[in-house]
Amino acid sequence: MSSALQILFEQAGERAQQCAKDLARTRQTLAQAQEKLQMLEGYALDKFQSLHQDTLQGVTAYQLRSHAGYLGKIEEAVTQQRREVEFIQRTEEHQVNQWKESLAEEKKIQSPAGSRGPAQSQAGKQARSKNE
Repeated sequence: MSSALQILFEQAGERAQQCAKDLARTRQTLAQAQEKLQMLEGYALDKFQSLHQDTLQGVTAYQLRSHAGYLGKIEEAVTQQRREVEFIQRTEEHQVNQWKESLAEEKKIQSPAGSRGPAQSQAGKQARSKNE
């Protein structure tokens, strides 16, 4: 492999490694975001059930408004966290594609000259025959 080709191969390998690292970080972030979403959803359910029990026992209009307002804030947090999880999932999909592309590029550089297009192969043969 020529030195220029070797440099390209190393750069492609570095890009693939960086893509893999970025993907691993994103997957860790996604797992944390999903865990937080589950926690928020569980908390919202607990508070809703608590409000339901309180209303069965009787509450004042003020207490009901207060609980409803609090539940609204929790639901906003759940909605925001769902959006965050969806965003991270889209990011992960994009990074998977980048990683696959970087691996394909690395493989393409590594493959022998014969697997390139006919024009490139022919040009490579002509250059070699001139040097012989």
